[in-house]
Amino acid sequence: MIRKSMIVIQLALLLSIVSISCVPEAGVKKTSLLGQKVKTRAQLPGELPYKVNFVRTIGGVGTGVGEFFQPMAVGVDSDNNLYVLDSGTERVQVFNNEGKYIYEFDISEQSRQQKPELVDIVVDSSYRVYVSDKQNNTVSVYEIVGKLSDESAIRAVNYSGALESKGGNKTLVELEVGAQFTFAGGSPSGFFEVKNKEPDSIEVEEVDTLESMEYQLATDGTRQVYIKVKFDHPAGLATDKIGNMFVADSYSDSVIVFDHYNDYKMSFGTFGRGINNFRNPQSIDVDYYQNIYVADTGNNRVQVFDLNCNYLMEWGGKGAGDGEFNKPAPVRLDKFSNVYVADKGNNRIQVFDANGQFLFKFSGKYTEAEEGFQPLSMVVSGEGFLYVLDSRNNILSQFEIVYREE
Repeated sequence: MIRKSMIVIQLALLLSIVSISCVPEAGVKKTSLLGQKVKTRAQLPGELPYKVNFVRTIGGVGTGVGEFFQPMAVGVDSDNNLYVLDSGTERVQVFNNEGKYIYEFDISEQSRQQKPELVDIVVDSSYRVYVSDKQNNTVSVYEIVGKLSDESAIRAVNYSGALESKGGNKTLVELEVGAQFTFAGGSPSGFFEVKNKEPDSIEVEEVDTLESMEYQLATDGTRQVYIKVKFDHPAGLATDKIGNMFVADSYSDSVIVFDHYNDYKMSFGTFGRGINNFRNPQSIDVDYYQNIYVADTGNNRVQVFDLNCNYLMEWGGKGAGDGEFNKPAPVRLDKFSNVYVADKGNNRIQVFDANGQFLFKFSGKYTEAEEGFQPLSMVVSGEGFLYVLDSRNNILSQFEIVYREE
């Protein structure tokens, strides 16, 4: 590259547009259980579960209505309808809260380069359905048109694109050294590259051409940078109460966050074993207080962060004892922020309070499964039911969560 000029941008001019920090707070130490307590109100005795009661099974092996063939994930909407991602038939079947079939829609016709590896499904408050596909590195979005009920069928399910094709924003101070960009609208004109970053300034070099066109600064004076998001084997999905979308991107060992408009918002995490590190994270969930719980599957632990990506705490470790895991995923939360972890390698589900204190565990002996219990996916409804997808037996088991008396 031919150097044309060097521009030094003082960070004092940029402080007002710095987006959410994704660096752990200084001084927070890693502990086996308690780092900082999760920021919720104190849990009352009547909000702590102590057992589950088996209610019914839904499904069974097959390709017909209400049957499953290689089911991979289950989601729930705000009306407590259930969405089962059936990978063998490349469809989503929808059931009411009692397991009665309502309808289904096909997800096989989207443009794909390879045979899909469908992983997770989630439904946001606007009835948008998100489906992650590891093999094609996409998160597809479907919009439901019409009311969901037994009496009134939906009018349409529209495929509305994929998160990976959406633009987003990133502030200039978040760019790494070597990032290349232009200014939208051509003012100032030219091509630029970040050459150096100091605590109080950013050094930007003007270059003749760009090797890659990833970033473009906005023209509205905010100095935002637009970037196309790329996934690397996206796995677990979650949405919060204000419509943010969270993706556990397993091969990049990170969490990627989108806003309600499906625009890129932030990301955090790198490969490793320490604080803010992940190894093949497979699942994620967010509670009412917007604490982020990540199933750090390769590290056999659950890590918890606040909405600003600050590390709060973790628990786990490889093993078969209470509070230990063997390939944990997914992680799910109830309305009281209690944590349900599918401990897949140990063929069981463990339940914890909001701060990771072990409460109880259960396994296949509580279901009608004919063979060994293999929890692959699960979801907690707003009505207080836990639904566990047992991939080995092609069934969805419904459990009533029983809370302690106050």
